[in-house]
Amino acid sequence: MGLIDLELDMDAHYVLAFSGGVDSVVLLDQLYMQGYSFSCVHVNHGISEWADTWEEFCREVSDGHYAKFYSTKLDVDKKASEAELRDLRYKYLREMVHVIADEVDMTTYLLTAHHLDDQYETSLMNFIRGNGAKSVAGIKEYTVIDGVTIIRPMLNKVTKKKILAFAYNNELDCVTDKSNFGVDYTRNRLRNNVIPEIVQIGSLQAMHNSAVATANHISTLETFMFASLCVPAGIYPFGNTQKWGAIKQVLDSAHNDYQMTILRIIIEKSCGVALNDMMIEEIIKVFFTVKPGKTKNEFEVAYATIAVKKHKQDGVIYITFSAV
Repeated sequence: MGLIDLELDMDAHYVLAFSGGVDSVVLLDQLYMQGYSFSCVHVNHGISEWADTWEEFCREVSDGHYAKFYSTKLDVDKKASEAELRDLRYKYLREMVHVIADEVDMTTYLLTAHHLDDQYETSLMNFIRGNGAKSVAGIKEYTVIDGVTIIRPMLNKVTKKKILAFAYNNELDCVTDKSNFGVDYTRNRLRNNVIPEIVQIGSLQAMHNSAVATANHISTLETFMFASLCVPAGIYPFGNTQKWGAIKQVLDSAHNDYQMTILRIIIEKSCGVALNDMMIEEIIKVFFTVKPGKTKNEFEVAYATIAVKKHKQDGVIYITFSAV
């Protein structure tokens, strides 16, 4: 008996982000049992002493399920942050989707094995880091980055507890990364220390449902705010280059309490990056606080998740927001 009906397109090909952990092993099993066309891609971070062993395990499991296997070994500092490792991992995964799509000549999607517990953890992390009210809704089931559609078929359907039980009952082998049990990373602290305490006094599902509802309300208000304030000034969504003067005009006309909210909306609509208050405040100070006689029309600053460039073309000053 299967864990879940994946409800994917049978005519497409799927690239599974395959770590060898229990989550991705169970998703691989479901893909195989339900007859989908898929390949496995493994990223060897090269940090753990077991990294090469895990890669070989993933190769053997893929071969055993008649799935073509691809892998790479990252050249990274052993002290690299969780975010840095994730960005490098996803960069390679997206590149491989394009490569594999050409090989199989089919519509190809990237699959990850995120589940409900990941959703809860992400909601809490975003709340703690102040990444904006909408971010507490957590991970989206579908996202498109660099022309690659990422699907998370287990995200809002299956808990970690059910995944572990399914793997145990079906005798599925997997690798165990002991670093997941430590507290070196924020997510691990939430997973191992904070969330167990929360579930003693309330429901994570209820908390997440409330967060999603709040995020949806805020999204509606932000869409209205953008349409009523920004579009009339010549600022449009889905274009990462905007007229600097138009944004400056909107910010100057707004009350100080609303300036950060307005710029956050503009940036998110422009390049899809959600920033916290600290970064928004910094961008306003650097790019939109004009000091007499010291205005610079061409310069660029790279932050952790976004690069902001002010430049001049045909006598018009523009500002470009780009995801890093």
